Amino acid sequence: MSRERGAKLESAWKRAQRAAHTLISERRPQWHPHSLEFRSAHDVLAITLMYHELPSAEGEVQSALTLLALLSHDVEWALWCRWQLVSPRPEVTPEDAYMARRAWRRLSNSTPFGGSVEGEREYSSRRGVGVAVGVFEAAALLKVPGQRPRS
Repeated sequence: MSRERGAKLESAWKRAQRAAHTLISERRPQWHPHSLEFRSAHDVLAITLMYHELPSAEGEVQSALTLLALLSHDVEWALWCRWQLVSPRPEVTPEDAYMARRAWRRLSNSTPFGGSVEGEREYSSRRGVGVAVGVFEAAALLKVPGQRPRS
C-alpha cells in the first residue's frame, strides 16, 4: 500500500478508539463521555479491538460474536489483556502499545464517584472496578438486538 506524500496513516490505537466511540455513541447516546460506563467500555473496546481485530480504516468492526466470546468474563479478559500488553503483536507500534497501557492503567485504577448513569446498577467502590464495568458494558454494546446468547 503506498502513501501519498504528506498523508499520514491513522494509528491502530486511534482507529480502535474511533470505532469504540462510534459504537458507544450509536448504542448508548445517553451516556455522558465522562461517566464510568462510557470511559470503561471505551477503553475495554479500544484495547480489545486493537489487539484482537483492528477495525478497518472506516472504523467497522467485523466479528462481534468473536469479540463477545472474548468479553464473556472480566477476569479472563483482564488476563488476556495483560498478556497482549506485555507481548503485543508485531504490527502494534510502540506508540500504540503505550496508549493501550495507559488505558489499562485507567481501568485498573478506576473508582466510581457513585451510582451509574442509568441509575439501575450500583458498582463496587473498590479500585479497579473499571475492568468489570468496562467488560460488562462492552459486551452489552456488542450484542445485536434479538440475538440469543451462546450457552
